[in-house]
Amino acid sequence: MNIEEKLRVVSNKLKLHGIPLYYFRDPITRKPSVSLTILLISVHILLFALLNRFGKWFQGVDLDGALQFFYASSALYFGRGLSDKSGSELKAPKKED
Repeated sequence: MNIEEKLRVVSNKLKLHGIPLYYFRDPITRKPSVSLTILLISVHILLFALLNRFGKWFQGVDLDGALQFFYASSALYFGRGLSDKSGSELKAPKKED
């Protein structure tokens, strides 16, 4: 069995069983939330970038990149409420005559 076949076997095992990932739970729905997890990770990266800006403790953390990641992840988390449960866009309410 060569390396490619071994990697294929490992890949198939991971596809079948999956890799357990831990998510933060949304405080409203009490369900695991990927978007909340990404938001909290981006907040911590942003804090590391701010500490690096003033104290140079964490090398290699860029403030501009951390801010862009924070903006994108917060738009993902707060923008998910703009769609209804079926995943389609919300319709504007009809005007009453």
